[in-house]
Amino acid sequence: APLFPFVRGFFLRGGAGLSTFTSVPASAIGVSYLGTNLLLGAGWAFPVAPPLHLTLGVDWTHQFFGAADMSGSNVWMIRAGFGLY
Repeated sequence: APLFPFVRGFFLRGGAGLSTFTSVPASAIGVSYLGTNLLLGAGWAFPVAPPLHLTLGVDWTHQFFGAADMSGSNVWMIRAGFGLY
């Protein structure tokens, strides 16, 4: 659930969990990696018909797959959606 620091409009998102990555080359057996991930995001909720809101936001996630140098993959996402707040 998002956190609304100013009660309305601007919100923050965050989370952590498990990640999997599977590589399936055309000529070999696939390899899977298990790791963890971190999500950070922010956005704005526009009231449509409260409690229904249109939401626009940006999220960043990083997946860690066990390397000592904390290498992994990064994903940025711009999103639009609906929420009940």
